[in-house]
Amino acid sequence: MRGFLARYKFHFFIAVVAIVGYWQVSLFRYTLKWDDIDQYFPWRYFVSECLRNGVLPFWNPYQHWGYAMHADPQSGVWYPVVWIISLLHGYDVYANQFDFMLHIVLAGIGMYLLVNQFVNDRKAAFIIGCSYMLSGFFVGNAQHLTFIVSGAWIPFVIYYYSQMYTS
Repeated sequence: MRGFLARYKFHFFIAVVAIVGYWQVSLFRYTLKWDDIDQYFPWRYFVSECLRNGVLPFWNPYQHWGYAMHADPQSGVWYPVVWIISLLHGYDVYANQFDFMLHIVLAGIGMYLLVNQFVNDRKAAFIIGCSYMLSGFFVGNAQHLTFIVSGAWIPFVIYYYSQMYTS
């Protein structure tokens, strides 16, 4: 147990910094606005309702006189996180904010892993991971959920690519 705590303590602190840094979203004080609640939330809600009713969400009849949801990467139809949230809880405003916060924490952890691989200093990697997840990219694009998802996964892509390249 002590080895587990020593290994993942910075991951825990990154999550705490994310909750404190985005406290208005993480503690459900305010909801996300603009494109997030107008565009991404209805699409993911529709995906969630389809999945919970045993239907694959290929076509959304409620927008644009019919809309091929499965062909649009922004809709989240084929994104595993949306499926997990949809099947476990259903997609509502709280799940939408949880989805945002999950990706903020993933961004910090991913950058922590990436930096720690190159500089091998856990404290410096922690500071850079926190700086990345609290940066203007994530704050300024909080309404664009697909940007947040991309920003969260890109450090992992670079990290595992460099792992693959070196080994």
